[in-house]
Amino acid sequence: MLPIVPRFSLLMIVVQLFAFAQSAWSADVIAEWLSSPGDVWSNPASWSSAPLVPNNVPGTTFDVRIFRDNTVTLDLDVEVERIEFGEAAGLFGAGSLTVTDELILTGGTIAFDGLLATQG
Repeated sequence: MLPIVPRFSLLMIVVQLFAFAQSAWSADVIAEWLSSPGDVWSNPASWSSAPLVPNNVPGTTFDVRIFRDNTVTLDLDVEVERIEFGEAAGLFGAGSLTVTDELILTGGTIAFDGLLATQG
């Protein structure tokens, strides 16, 4: 005779499997800054990920790269999984930036009026 498994236990197993599947389905989108200095973050044409502007949404996370001698104006509040700044890169403006995994600053400047939050 098969053991009887309480419904609550089965429900917990299903919830855990769903949570695991959600994390497996999330996609990292690499977004590299392509635009000229001073352009705004919210301009899709400024990113290699166009038409997507880097800002995490359920199922999609962004790895942002700003390598060139460029400045980006942060004109909205954004959340990204990872952001990397190269030499002479700059982030300025009035928005806020949340980084959920990794912030790499090998050069450049981060100076904006909003909040910088790291969770990684």
